[in-house]
Amino acid sequence: MRRVVLTSALFASLLWIVAGVTAQSATVFPVHFHVGRSPETSEPVVDEAWLDEQIARANEIFTPTAVRFVKTQTVPLEVDPNILTRRQRHRLGPHLHERVINVFVVEALKDVDVEDRFIRGVHWRSFLVEGSHFVILSKIAGRSVLAHELGHFFGNPHSDVPGNVMSYQRGEGVPFFDVPQRRRIRRFARRFGQGELEVLPSPSASTDAQPSAQPN
Repeated sequence: MRRVVLTSALFASLLWIVAGVTAQSATVFPVHFHVGRSPETSEPVVDEAWLDEQIARANEIFTPTAVRFVKTQTVPLEVDPNILTRRQRHRLGPHLHERVINVFVVEALKDVDVEDRFIRGVHWRSFLVEGSHFVILSKIAGRSVLAHELGHFFGNPHSDVPGNVMSYQRGEGVPFFDVPQRRRIRRFARRFGQGELEVLPSPSASTDAQPSAQPN
């Protein structure tokens, strides 16, 4: 019995060490949210808790890639929050902040290829700003949509494997990246880290692997 207890304790310790190493070695990128305001109420279309949930879910899914994300700023989006055309998507380009991942959160996001269809998110490139790319999320986006669009941001196309982050077919459990997708994300992360995006300090093992002792 004593041997079983010691083995369990050792296993738990190893898990904590692995979590700490992952946190320390992760490449951390800043995310700036641009949040639209409802035309009717002038209130943000989503609240900070919604944004935090998107980031938390993305970090959960990206854990095996050693890439993490931190919400570093939330600003109001001073344009029509109903994005219905390609032109409106392109016009978000001049609102981009430099060296961060820009995520625009809007009231409604229309599919520009299928009539009368609205979508939850898209990864987009604006011809108005050379080399730019960013994410647009609709307020109806589920909590894994940001992770999916960040998968595109880091170079991955769609997948037809159920349960894969890049697939439209859901599976059981947490959506996953396969090995080639993880390698592609790490490769893009290295490229982004050479100047396109700011790289933030990695969280400490004590912060990332253990619950906070501070009161709520």
